[in-house]
Amino acid sequence: MLLLEISTLFPGPLAGRVLQSAGFRVVKVEPPSGDPLSAYSPTLYSLLNEGKEIVKVDLRAEGGGLVRELAKEADAVLTTLRPSTAAKLGVSYEHLREVKRELVYLSIVGYGDRDWPAHDLNLAGLAAHFVQSPPLALSVDVATALYAAYLVATRVWKREWGYVELAMEDVAYLLNLLAIAAQKDGRPVFTTGVYPLYRVYTCKGGAVTVAALEEKFWRRFVEAIGRPDLADRAYDPAAAAEVEKAVGDMDCGELLALGAEVPIAPVRGLGQVADALDLRRLFERLKL
Repeated sequence: MLLLEISTLFPGPLAGRVLQSAGFRVVKVEPPSGDPLSAYSPTLYSLLNEGKEIVKVDLRAEGGGLVRELAKEADAVLTTLRPSTAAKLGVSYEHLREVKRELVYLSIVGYGDRDWPAHDLNLAGLAAHFVQSPPLALSVDVATALYAAYLVATRVWKREWGYVELAMEDVAYLLNLLAIAAQKDGRPVFTTGVYPLYRVYTCKGGAVTVAALEEKFWRRFVEAIGRPDLADRAYDPAAAAEVEKAVGDMDCGELLALGAEVPIAPVRGLGQVADALDLRRLFERLKL
């Protein structure tokens, strides 16, 4: 199976890498200057694109002729070009279906109702993933890549040829599905950090995350910090300050020792994670 990947940066190449690990031969089209990601993070570029066949072409000057030739042998095309841009460059679904009718063409777009540019942060804000500070992780990009790979693979397997548009906006809503549904149902949205059972707490030596959603975990937690009187106040925002005071006097190591009994983990900085994590081993574990 052959995938023609017309994309740069993060979500498109990640989707291509996932499909490559599933057995697709991937031919990736890049501009003459290369993928900008290769300059920003050579490490990530290598992880996402090694093993792919890279074809560099100036689509603006060439008019899409080479891509249309490559499409004749492809089972699927995956692109992050905006539909209007793909049309101008001669590589839209309408252009490629002229040379290959049995083709899955998946277009990753920013919004479902307008042809505007967008990146992870724009969609994360639109879907209420954060209040003020931008999230560090590009969750929308990663989730879009995984879902795009799933759509391409299943469409090719089922031989459901045609154009498929995947809006990152819709993926962003899907990522926040639990909170949005709880809000609609008038239920407490525990992921806001307002409630003491699901929160980040500062302790001596750093900070920890507590996610004591089940009653048994919450009761174990408040017992361990010496505040069993808070057992019935898991969803009382006012109790958060009382937990903060109790936890603030404790050593982080003492709290993390509860890990086998309570969902609790350390908050690590990006530098700590980068030093500890072998990205190539990560991709191996994920079978990428």
